[in-house]
Amino acid sequence: MAQTYKDTQALESKISLCEILEEPSNYMRHIQRFSASVVTTVTYGIRVNSLDEWIVKENLQAVKFFVNTNIPGKDLVEAWPWLLKLPRSLQWFRWAAEEQCLRNDRLYMHLLNDVKARIKKGTIPDCLASQVIPDQEKSGMSDIELAYALSSSFGAGIETTAASIEIFVLAMIHFPEAMVKAQTELDRVVGGDRMPEFDDMENLPYINALIKETMRWRPVAVFGAVPHAVTIDDEYNGM
Repeated sequence: MAQTYKDTQALESKISLCEILEEPSNYMRHIQRFSASVVTTVTYGIRVNSLDEWIVKENLQAVKFFVNTNIPGKDLVEAWPWLLKLPRSLQWFRWAAEEQCLRNDRLYMHLLNDVKARIKKGTIPDCLASQVIPDQEKSGMSDIELAYALSSSFGAGIETTAASIEIFVLAMIHFPEAMVKAQTELDRVVGGDRMPEFDDMENLPYINALIKETMRWRPVAVFGAVPHAVTIDDEYNGM
């Protein structure tokens, strides 16, 4: 997918850099808008111009609710499962989740129906939704099942992408000497007359390594249950 939508990523990155130059104090919002627009373009064929747009606010609310809810032992019913025998109307621990589920249904069905309408009009660009909807009958998925399947990248991709970029900014603040080396390589390979493009990646080994090291240094998702770190400096391939 990353290879297929390079043009989208390149466009949105340039827009975000302009936004950061014009309003640096809100750089985190600009980074979040970048990640939101990339994900919605890839998934639904629509760009995001502001974090204040309804679909973005609803998605961020859904993610926030999931994160705050997905905590083992948070609800009393986990310790006292007999509460599930109460009449459903008295199971208070369901109320917030069921309300949020209805909000999610409205959001994801709206996005699915919007894509279907644009397919009929012939105005939909190539995107994930436009590729899978024609095969919906073959897959045997209902509208709500397909809507939620498509939402997986929309729900998970925005926050994780934005957080990874924000961590990179943090790393450059803490390790300015690495930033200087990266800038030197960028100036040598790309120069000052154009923006770096994906075709430049193979000629930017230090920057590629820097990005990978940033993701290792502060991974957004936790891999493995035990925190770990090297006890002595580690050298690999001379770096």
